Amino acid sequence: KKETTVLMDINCVHTKTDHISIYIPMLIAFCIIFIWWMRRKIKQDRATS
Repeated sequence: KKETTVLMDINCVHTKTDHISIYIPMLIAFCIIFIWWMRRKIKQDRATS
């Protein structure tokens, strides 16, 4: 009985976060690109100095 309530809670949370889950991969991709760009910028700054 306890397991079914947990599953129902997960389903309820999932339906709420369904439209947010579209943005999560975009956000992760943006973070990766930002970190990569920052690291490149730091390397360029070190090369010039």
